[in-house]
Amino acid sequence: MLCGFQAYVAGEILDPWSLLDGKRLLSSLFENLFAQDKRTEGQRAQWVQTTKEKSALFVRRVKQMIEEVGHIPDLAGSGNLMLQKTGEIRLVDINNISPVSFDPEIRLDDKGYPVCDKSIEALSLIETKILGEPIDRGEPIYRTFLAPDRIRQVKIREERFYRNQSG
Repeated sequence: MLCGFQAYVAGEILDPWSLLDGKRLLSSLFENLFAQDKRTEGQRAQWVQTTKEKSALFVRRVKQMIEEVGHIPDLAGSGNLMLQKTGEIRLVDINNISPVSFDPEIRLDDKGYPVCDKSIEALSLIETKILGEPIDRGEPIYRTFLAPDRIRQVKIREERFYRNQSG
């Protein structure tokens, strides 16, 4: 059961759509997280490795949630993901959990946003940018939700959502 009570989470916002590649992304986040601390190059390398390991665990757990309960948390919302000094990714907005359905219908949340599709896209970006590994496009979630035609249709719905927000 989810509730509105949330605790403060220290860290840097993790934006899966950042234009930086994985190595530069992690280096940039390291610099921001440890700006006040003196860190060696060895400590940076260890932090990057730890972050990759903990991110891999995060990805596995989200996929396990999809597989076992058929839902995904909102990984796409602005500021929903934080990267902590420990290298752990934290979901900080737990108010939007979306059902995952492998049929062709693109489901929208109560505000008209394609949160499921965009969250799966965010998950794929975490895999490619932080883990530095190509996604397995044969994996059912990626085969379904990252199909080129579906991505185009999701983009149309996302643009409509943002137009409605501003108008």
